[in-house]
Amino acid sequence: MTPDRQRHFVEVHPEVCFTVLAGAPMSHYKRTSEDRAERLLALGRVFPNIDLDTQARLSGTRPHDILDGFAAAWSATRWLSGRHVQLGGDLDSRGLRMEMIA
Repeated sequence: MTPDRQRHFVEVHPEVCFTVLAGAPMSHYKRTSEDRAERLLALGRVFPNIDLDTQARLSGTRPHDILDGFAAAWSATRWLSGRHVQLGGDLDSRGLRMEMIA
């Protein structure tokens, strides 16, 4: 990675994405049925067919991986439209931004 290439990449963290999407941290521990319901409710606000879209089982993934992927996709669309939240932004010794977006 170089500072120039970094213009095309962003880093997200699912918990940060869900917190911004829901307006508060998730109440339940990840990988529980309560957690899944809570995350589906938050994602349903921006992905109307989330219940159908998350029914597929992809080899090598767990159900929470799919939900995390949708949260990251939501954050990416916000970044592309300039509506994202940025955490951090300081530069490291190589000139790379140390940040996450949601």
